[in-house]
Amino acid sequence: MLVLGFVAGTVTVINAVSAHNGALWVLLGIVLLTVAGWVFGYPRYRSSHLPTGALWAGYASVRLSDLTQAGLVGDIHVRSDRRLKSWTLGLGSLGGRLEVTAGGMRLRLGIVSRFAGATGSTVVPWPDIREIQVGDVPGMINRGVGGGIRIVLQSGAAVDGTFLGTRAALLLALAGSPLGRRLPPGQ
Repeated sequence: MLVLGFVAGTVTVINAVSAHNGALWVLLGIVLLTVAGWVFGYPRYRSSHLPTGALWAGYASVRLSDLTQAGLVGDIHVRSDRRLKSWTLGLGSLGGRLEVTAGGMRLRLGIVSRFAGATGSTVVPWPDIREIQVGDVPGMINRGVGGGIRIVLQSGAAVDGTFLGTRAALLLALAGSPLGRRLPPGQ
C-alpha cells in the first residue's frame, strides 16, 4: 500500500506540474520501476540468501563490555576506545550480523562498527551456552521484527543485546539447534 500511495502521489504531482512533457513521464516511469523492483525484490532476495552454514541471520547489537566480561571477545579488535565511545555516544555498542549456525552463535561486526574502529567476529559454541532468552523490547510497534536476546553461558555470565530480524524464524532456528531441547518453556 505504501508503494501504491507513493506512485499515486508522484503521478499526481507530475501531472499537475507538466502534463505535456513526455521526457518527465519517461523519467518517472524509470524511477517507479526501479523503486518497485527494489521494494518487491529485495525482501525476497534477503530471505532466501543466508550466509553459508547459517540457520538464521539478522542484525544485532551488543555492548563490548558485556562481551569482555563474558570472555567472548574472540578476534574482535578495537583500534581506539576513544573513537568507539565517540561513535557510540559512550555506550560502546557493537553492531553486526548475528548468525545461528550448527556450531553455535556467531557475531560478525558490520560497517558501522568498522567506522567506530572495531573489526572482527566472535563465536560462542553450543556447549558453552546454558540458555538463550528471546523477548520483546519495550516500545516496539511490530513485535515480530526484532527484540531482545540474552545469551547465558555455562559460567553464569550473560550477554544482552537487541536484534533485528524475523523473531519467529530465530525461535525456529534455535529450536532446531543443539540447544533446542534445553530452551525454557514458551521460547
